[in-house]
Amino acid sequence: MTVYPSQSTFADGSCMCTTAALYWAIACVACLLPPDCGSEKMRVLMQTASDTQRAITESLSRPPTAMLQQHEVLAGIKLPSSRGALAMYGYCSQRNADMAAFIHVDEIYDMLQEGDAMVVTGGGHSTAVFRADARVYTYDSAPAAVSSVASPAMLAAALRTAHRAMPEFTATLVRDRSRFPAQTRANLSNI
Repeated sequence: MTVYPSQSTFADGSCMCTTAALYWAIACVACLLPPDCGSEKMRVLMQTASDTQRAITESLSRPPTAMLQQHEVLAGIKLPSSRGALAMYGYCSQRNADMAAFIHVDEIYDMLQEGDAMVVTGGGHSTAVFRADARVYTYDSAPAAVSSVASPAMLAAALRTAHRAMPEFTATLVRDRSRFPAQTRANLSNI
């Protein structure tokens, strides 16, 4: 596990988890930094997230300590044009056939392809995961740590712990635009 200064050490950082998670996910997918980057690169990412959090909340006439939704952050930043973001909804309770349109927390590990990232928001917190080199990394800006998990069960447990046993969540899958199925590409965020 690689540990960095927490989001709480940045100006108005108490609620910037969504912004930080999206920046980390996008930076990993765009190959701008490795998932367990050095402390200076993480400091720059976290400072950028803090500045972005402040700018977005000001533009929405909210206090800088307001937690932002993923779509609000994506509307305020630009994805590299070769990357796409797909919003999804998920749940953590017992698997239910009636919820086939939603992802189950246990499916995230296997859903991620090499070079994919996903931001998860639930239980009042956002974290991110990224698959690279046959490993899955988790990023949580509150304790500011990047960890590697080795199985679907370990990832589901890490997400449940980080998100205080969330019953449901929103997720944004970030990947190379060309790797989405053709019918999905038309619905990707063009932000």
